[in-house]
Amino acid sequence: MKIKITKNFLLLFLLILAPWFNANYFDNINPPNNTDDFTFYEANPCKISLFEFLYNNKEFSEFELVSDAYSSILCFGRISQIKDSKTVSIGTNFLMSTTFYMLFIIFLLNSKKSMKVLKLQTNYLKISYLSLLFTLLFFSDRKFYVTKFYFLDPFKFRTYVLIFIFVFLISILLIEVYQNKQHHLINLLPYVLLFSGVVSESNLNIFSIIIIYLGIESIGLNRNYLRIFKIYMLINCVWALNARDIYILQKNIYPGFSSTSYDFYSILIYSIFFILFLLGAYKFVLDNINFFSYKEFMKNFSTVVLLIIFMNIFNLKINIIGFFNKFFNQQNTESIIYYDFFDLFRFDERILFLFIIIFLFKFVITRKLQSVDYLPMLLIFLIALNYSSLIATIQNKYDFTKEFFKIYKPTFLEFFLGSGPLNFNQLYIESNYQIILNQHLFLTSFLLFFGFLGGIVLFIFLLNYFKNNFMNKDRLFFTILLFANFAVSDTINYLPIFLIYVLFFIVFKKESFNS
Repeated sequence: MKIKITKNFLLLFLLILAPWFNANYFDNINPPNNTDDFTFYEANPCKISLFEFLYNNKEFSEFELVSDAYSSILCFGRISQIKDSKTVSIGTNFLMSTTFYMLFIIFLLNSKKSMKVLKLQTNYLKISYLSLLFTLLFFSDRKFYVTKFYFLDPFKFRTYVLIFIFVFLISILLIEVYQNKQHHLINLLPYVLLFSGVVSESNLNIFSIIIIYLGIESIGLNRNYLRIFKIYMLINCVWALNARDIYILQKNIYPGFSSTSYDFYSILIYSIFFILFLLGAYKFVLDNINFFSYKEFMKNFSTVVLLIIFMNIFNLKINIIGFFNKFFNQQNTESIIYYDFFDLFRFDERILFLFIIIFLFKFVITRKLQSVDYLPMLLIFLIALNYSSLIATIQNKYDFTKEFFKIYKPTFLEFFLGSGPLNFNQLYIESNYQIILNQHLFLTSFLLFFGFLGGIVLFIFLLNYFKNNFMNKDRLFFTILLFANFAVSDTINYLPIFLIYVLFFIVFKKESFNS
């Protein structure tokens, strides 16, 4: 067994490294050893692999390595250009990055035992609906992709035909893999904090393909969900018709989970995407909840936390680590509030406090400690010693909330119904606000998206949720604590953590951690 694990690890490691060796090693083009001679790379773009560059430039740590999505397929993994003598651009073509990401996920799951949990056949009609939705998502963000697609004009019809076919093919593959490996995924969810699924500076999240498919499936299987969807679409029409003006925000605040434009098409399509994602996430957890294991989940979560700590310590010192981290996790680092541990390392406060809440709940319920519990205990101890960072984190959240209400100036209709989910463009463009807020808390995001009426619906839902499901005071307390932490973070805008929250809102209702 140990030999097999070691073999899989080595193969996975080689798969990650292989694309960055992409070059013609039989030509006469040899990179210079002089780090000051950049004319060579200007004269020979996409000729030298990332590995060759690092090997021939011993002081490569002084450079900033960045992705160049607007590059050809042949240029993937190669040096496309050097800007300002310090910024090295590496080709990360969208189609190649998506294919590479797909292979990586499939290979990662390949070592896991296959088992078809649900006897469901792949429905190609539903996959067609799924592909059409994602194609329309690309269309609604067309101005964002002007500098993202190489040789694919986002203003031509043929581009979207190719995107539809591409999404259709990868969706078939992903759903087949999901149906065979889905019982493992519930405990592997922490790894989406490292591999967010967002591809090469695009707005596509690979994991959302599976979730949206489950959302489409849930509407077909549940009449109540279909009724909710119909009512939601009526409100969606109001949001879309209200988007009379076109607003384009040059910066994607939450890649893979937010629109880059504000117009009729973006509001309509992204609103459909959001409701299907919500239904799909719920179905994903319900379908696999019986396979949840606290020990396995926290073992994986602890591994992820340790890797994040390692990367945060060495990210600035070893630029290649930062490059790979950004390639696999396209989350905008500017949208994160960090908890500072004695200036040694910084940690994403959303992940930190979620990790601790899950541990505390399990400990209070079971009154037992396991080996996987020592890391969260250590983090709690460090937080207690460095409580000033906790105060600073709370202060930051308060400041961002205050700034939000300074620029939030809705019409009566927008205040009552909101302006549609996953869209911040109107907020910033109409306010002429020059600085993008680092965080949009669930409370402020929900008000912006769904308005006062949405808040009333949410309140009624929460009352019913707490009233019907919690007799145990400990469970009730930690569920409220979990929701409070969810409410004062921006996890509604960040797909990976959002999925984990959906999982534990259901887990906290269960009688046992291991089914």
